[in-house]
Amino acid sequence: MSFFLLFLKKITGLSIQVKLIYKNQGYVKAICMSDLDEDTNIYSVLLNELKTFEPYDNVAIIARTNGELNEIAQLLENEKIPYILNNEKSISEYPGIFECFELLKYLIYENDLALFNFISSPLSNLGTEDIEILLKNKKEVLSYINFSQDNNFIHSLENKKVINFLNKIIDIKKNFKNFKVQNLIYEIIKKFQFLDYFSKENEVKNIYDFYLLTNSYLSVLDLLNDYNENKLVLADLNSSKKGIELVTIHKSKGLEFKTTFVIKNDKKSKSSDIDFLFEMN
Repeated sequence: MSFFLLFLKKITGLSIQVKLIYKNQGYVKAICMSDLDEDTNIYSVLLNELKTFEPYDNVAIIARTNGELNEIAQLLENEKIPYILNNEKSISEYPGIFECFELLKYLIYENDLALFNFISSPLSNLGTEDIEILLKNKKEVLSYINFSQDNNFIHSLENKKVINFLNKIIDIKKNFKNFKVQNLIYEIIKKFQFLDYFSKENEVKNIYDFYLLTNSYLSVLDLLNDYNENKLVLADLNSSKKGIELVTIHKSKGLEFKTTFVIKNDKKSKSSDIDFLFEMN
């Protein structure tokens, strides 16, 4: 068993605040949260420790779950600390990208469920009542979008935002075959104002990375096939970017990095468990 894993196994037995264990040129620094002030937050301790490693070259933070990594990512973003989130997250879980693929599935597969998922998304900016009305009149909505056929239901809609949104879908449906894949993605992002509704820095970055990814596809069908087979990974696009690597302990044991922080911050754990932060260099 490696030195790293031996230390991980024994860490819950520590009863002092800081302990240094030296091995060759490196060390492990352990900080047990139970020994610190009650008001001390594990993430504030992490930020304080990170300060000495700027510009964060070859530094990683390892956590047990993707949820913890997402919390750390938000923390680093708030502090303007560069990071690369490698949490094996499915591309369909990224805000904005999921909605884009729902529209693509409707355009290519004529999938009605995907269409109404798109209509129900934040991009439509419609209230629950408006969406319920559209669902109850699904046949008339599909007739209007698929065949541009006016009907009494469409004329009865009082909220003009509904009609405007449906007309945008009609316009994309009529013209999408005239676009190259990446140009179509750009047109969808622009027409439906994705960046107004998914405006957080990480959301904008992910949407832009997705846009870049689509440049390698010759057809929307190929893009959808890779999406359905879960072959699209945004993390691959970030390989040239610099920042703190955020990974789960299942994906990395930290030995490939010069400096690694490992966090255990289990809010649901038993009271006898010890939350800790340790640093390996």
